[in-house]
Amino acid sequence: MKHENENGTRYHVSQYLQKLKYNSSDYPKVLKNYITNMRLVALVLIFLIFGGVIAFVTIPRTLNPEINIAVVVVTTVMPGATPTDVESLITKKVEKE
Repeated sequence: MKHENENGTRYHVSQYLQKLKYNSSDYPKVLKNYITNMRLVALVLIFLIFGGVIAFVTIPRTLNPEINIAVVVVTTVMPGATPTDVESLITKKVEKE
């Protein structure tokens, strides 16, 4: 696969990767030692993966959790009035509050 750099020069990806250099002066000495030590990086990665698996297995899960849904029922009554009157005179005012 061919790409172009900012100068318009075409190159293969493998040539580009071969030209990449690690500049150790870009990082503090302590961080540089950790990055360049592949055994340490692999060990940390293994511990992170192992810890993630342990956490996934030990976290409690419920297949069908019980969910409580609050239901409120309000009944408005006005003896001798039609449903339309009850709705317009009482129910709409109660709903606004």
